[in-house]
Amino acid sequence: MVLGLLLVLAKQSFFDDQRVGDTIDRIVADPDVARLLTREVTARVVAAGGLEAVEDQIREGVSAIIDDRSTQNAIRKAAQNSYDVLVNGDDDAIVFDLPDQAERIRSELVQFDPTLDDKLPPASELVRFTIVERNSLPSIYDWVNSAKSAGWALFIAGLALIVMALAVGPGRFGVFAWSSILVAVLMFVVWLVVRLAVNGATDSSDLVSKRVARLGADEFLGSVYRVSIGVAIFGTVAFLAGLVATWVRNTYYPPKPRTQRVPRPQRSRRGTPPSVAP
Repeated sequence: MVLGLLLVLAKQSFFDDQRVGDTIDRIVADPDVARLLTREVTARVVAAGGLEAVEDQIREGVSAIIDDRSTQNAIRKAAQNSYDVLVNGDDDAIVFDLPDQAERIRSELVQFDPTLDDKLPPASELVRFTIVERNSLPSIYDWVNSAKSAGWALFIAGLALIVMALAVGPGRFGVFAWSSILVAVLMFVVWLVVRLAVNGATDSSDLVSKRVARLGADEFLGSVYRVSIGVAIFGTVAFLAGLVATWVRNTYYPPKPRTQRVPRPQRSRRGTPPSVAP
């Protein structure tokens, strides 16, 4: 049942076009993405050209380009391209790239100081960030990608096992309570494992990649966390309700003692009672 929930949530979060579009909109609207982009691009320009004296002016110019509406659309497109490469491509690196904005930033800097033409890196390297290397993706991603279509089948199978245990096994309340507790604990374990795996995969040298990857992964992690909370609350309420029901039944409706009728001994045909063995 837990495996089924994991696959269903992953399919909805990572492989549903509408949910992915909502995540990309959040990436575009996130102020930290624009701020970190400005900071990282400024740092690259200053380090390449030795422009520490005019760093503030460069930051203002880069910020104006990043905040432009066309750049916001480019960020959305870049995030979508990164997602497409991750899900449908086989590239070794999943990158976040803004080539048009990089060309614009470089050309404006060269117009400001023509000597920078030989010092600045190519435009293709100026606003290009590696979000994650494919070989650093957690192994759980490949498993989920391969088995995502079986999510509902596994969930229904797990639920059927619980129903069968409730129907045929002794201690039905105990089976139900322990099933709820176990599912809740395992969902929290899944959340923790995926969180640690995401932290390892997005341990990039630049903060832009880490922020974009984090926003993309948080959709799935948030779903797992909400389901874990829901299952935990449901299991706790069911457990307490069962205890209260058991107490009420034993206190106010105690079971009546059972009386067992002893069969009367059969008489012999001659009317004398049968002999009883010692």
